[in-house]
Amino acid sequence: MIVIFCDTETTGLEPINSGPFELAFLVYKGSSLLEEKVFHLNPLNDEVLIHQEALEVNGATEEQIRGYPPAKEVVPELVELFKKYQPEEKAVFAGYNCPFDYGHLGALLLREGFLIADYFDGRFIDVLELVKRAKRMKVLESTINNKLETMTKALGIEHDDAHTALSDIRATRRLYEYIYRKWRLQK
Repeated sequence: MIVIFCDTETTGLEPINSGPFELAFLVYKGSSLLEEKVFHLNPLNDEVLIHQEALEVNGATEEQIRGYPPAKEVVPELVELFKKYQPEEKAVFAGYNCPFDYGHLGALLLREGFLIADYFDGRFIDVLELVKRAKRMKVLESTINNKLETMTKALGIEHDDAHTALSDIRATRRLYEYIYRKWRLQK
């Protein structure tokens, strides 16, 4: 089974009027990392806008985003990455708060004439949901919130450059592994 961990940095919160400008992917088969890939692109057009609150979180600037290659040039590269790992089956989508990243990735693909359902089977490994479950089960201690940065800090998980897609997705994978190690120790 191929699992693709994904994180996006976006121009806003809603996929209908914002888009990812930075995407990071970790492709796994079992516990083996097959590939790590980062894409930068300019998703802006008449419908995809920059929302200041998003830029305040990720620290990007409009000038920086406009300097990236247009989405129409980068999206085919994304599609090739997905196709590369699905000779027999579609991938499982993984991340932290999957609906957010999946929604933005799906909208980006659709704007360029591709369907996310052609590459992913609809299953999620949502590490945010695992965190919530682990807290309910007392596998993890309570924290002030469930944000990725809060969780990695509380658990001593490396997360050097928060709010960059690659750093966030690496931290997400480390947190995923941490939770499962804790569950195995309790059994």
